[in-house]
Amino acid sequence: MLLDQYVRTGKVKLVFRDFPLVSLHPTAPKGHVAALCVGEQSAAKYWVMHDALFQRQQEWNRLPDPSEFLTGVANELGADMAALEACIAKGDKQAIVDRSVQEGQALGYNGTPSFRFASTKDEATYNLVGAQPVARFARLADPLIAGEKPPEEPKPKPPELPQWAKPEGLAPDPARPGYNIAGDAYKGDTEADLVVVEFSDFQCPSCRRHALENQPLIDAELVKTGKVLWVNKHFPLRIHPYAALAAVAAECR
Repeated sequence: MLLDQYVRTGKVKLVFRDFPLVSLHPTAPKGHVAALCVGEQSAAKYWVMHDALFQRQQEWNRLPDPSEFLTGVANELGADMAALEACIAKGDKQAIVDRSVQEGQALGYNGTPSFRFASTKDEATYNLVGAQPVARFARLADPLIAGEKPPEEPKPKPPELPQWAKPEGLAPDPARPGYNIAGDAYKGDTEADLVVVEFSDFQCPSCRRHALENQPLIDAELVKTGKVLWVNKHFPLRIHPYAALAAVAAECR
């Protein structure tokens, strides 16, 4: 809809920048490299590959190595496979992706999708972050196209504390010793002046290091002395395929 309303009518020029979040999607750069290499053959083929990778995202985003799948998609789309393989082997597209990520980070972006609106009539820029409805795009695009300043975005209301962070959620569950009303395991004095909520992933190397090296010291000096109430919440990341199962197993012990 945005393409029909703004891009194909010549009102907006759309530029796609590579910004794979490696910490969340470690194999995503391979998709960006494959798309750039297909793009060497023509801009039209780039956009076809771009759309195909999003349409078939669930088929490749969790593969340990999606290289074969990505080249297969390119082959189905009619790419010159010899040229594609030579481009990937050359390796220079990875540097382009890395540079694009660095430039995005320099602009303050840390999530995707992120959009930067820049009017050709002045140097003012405006940011929009997240998969937003068309109306949010129009709120920025329409005034800029008309040579006007977009209205200021309404300030969001301060978020309300979730139930698990409120006193009633942190209160001990009389039916489950060691658990609070919100269902989270805790240790320490429930009347402590400080509450620390830990979000952890059983497959996370940093979490392991904390649990085995730092947590015993924290428990001895702060938790067992009644200074801190320590609450554990599960936070399995998608990049760790067994973390959610481990969290369930821990709860079912």
